[in-house]
Amino acid sequence: MLRRVGGNISNSAAADIAVAVSSTKNYIVGAQSSEQRIPPGERLLSAEISGLTVDPSNTSIYVTIVLTSHSGKRGAATLTA
Repeated sequence: MLRRVGGNISNSAAADIAVAVSSTKNYIVGAQSSEQRIPPGERLLSAEISGLTVDPSNTSIYVTIVLTSHSGKRGAATLTA
């Protein structure tokens, strides 16, 4: 089990989340590859999980993902499941 703030998350659940992020990134990168007009600042280079938090009181999982564009711009988003 991975220990995270607020609770535990199983290795398989963490792996499922990692696969979902990777698959989504690959889909977006693939879709963008045929669109040469997308500027580097808007073209996805990477998506990395920077945090997983479990809140057992309301059975929520919070996943923070850092997105990086081809121009090096970075932004983070926290998703709740």
